[in-house]
Amino acid sequence: MTKRKLRGISRIDSDAKNMHGWFVRVYLSGKVYANKYFSDLKYGGKRKALHAAVEYRDEKTKERNEAYPDAKYYRRRITRDSRNKTGIIGISRTTSRNRSGSISESYQVTWRPRPNVVKSRSFSIKKYGEAGALWRAWKVRREVEIKLFGEAQTPDFERFQRNILSKMKKVPDFSNLFIQSKDF
Repeated sequence: MTKRKLRGISRIDSDAKNMHGWFVRVYLSGKVYANKYFSDLKYGGKRKALHAAVEYRDEKTKERNEAYPDAKYYRRRITRDSRNKTGIIGISRTTSRNRSGSISESYQVTWRPRPNVVKSRSFSIKKYGEAGALWRAWKVRREVEIKLFGEAQTPDFERFQRNILSKMKKVPDFSNLFIQSKDF
């Protein structure tokens, strides 16, 4: 089946928990409207469980659409993640090794303009400095959010700056940040 036909359906294979089956979620306004687990064992195999999961999803989707015809459907946005060290989803500090063996550090901003497409842009710490690279990544992320969602989800830079300063080991110098007149 194609990814589109499996929208809202996830495969669970866990030997440790003895769980093998399909999990269905149907959303309404970013929240779970209905969900159900379809075990391979209960439904007589992987394909039969998947077939039952697809039928359930389609039934609940139709039920949701009839019950809430005016509901707005929008893309789910993840705004927090405990693994994120910068404080903003989509901005990360990356280290990579070039072909010559030298290490380059940068701030990378990533976003998804549509399903199954990932775009990214990096800003070199060596070229722009710690604060400049971070500020440029923040600025791109904010512009992309406004373009995609109509509003910015990222906090203002002052709030973002306080948050990241408390988490970073190497504290960047933000003193000359807004003096720079060059746009990237």
